[in-house]
Amino acid sequence: MPMIISDEFDRILNYAADEAMRTGSMEVGADHLLLAIIRDGENEAADILRMLGVDLQECKHFIESRISHGAMVPFADRDNVRLSREAGSLINMSMAESERAGGTVTGTAQALSALMGLSGGAGRMYLSELGVTAGAVRSLAAEHGKPKPDVPHPNVQFIGIFNTNNKTVS
Repeated sequence: MPMIISDEFDRILNYAADEAMRTGSMEVGADHLLLAIIRDGENEAADILRMLGVDLQECKHFIESRISHGAMVPFADRDNVRLSREAGSLINMSMAESERAGGTVTGTAQALSALMGLSGGAGRMYLSELGVTAGAVRSLAAEHGKPKPDVPHPNVQFIGIFNTNNKTVS
């Protein structure tokens, strides 16, 4: 069954590239995805974090203090920014989360749940210390609905993180 990435999650993936560049990295990692969720602020994952009592700005500052590499990557180099192996795994785990829940749309709540299943990362460590778990994220996502109805057309292949408009993944 093909998996569709919601427009909301697609927007977050693109913000994650900006966050990687802002923190001086040429690779998008899981922490950059969490920074993008926080930056956007108007997505299902951010809503869930707030429901769990997470101060998004404190989380942002914690992550930045641990992953910033000094100088920002120039915008001219944006086409050279790539997904890390960790971020690719997180996206695949997000799709598996969606499928496990019986859905065909992968959104930011599934990405947050998948992030909590990773073994490393400053953001996951911070959230874990606050008691955030993948189970708590799944539970709140189930209570508060599925990804917003901004689903793209399902007949276009997912090609890459920065060209994901109207995409599906088989």
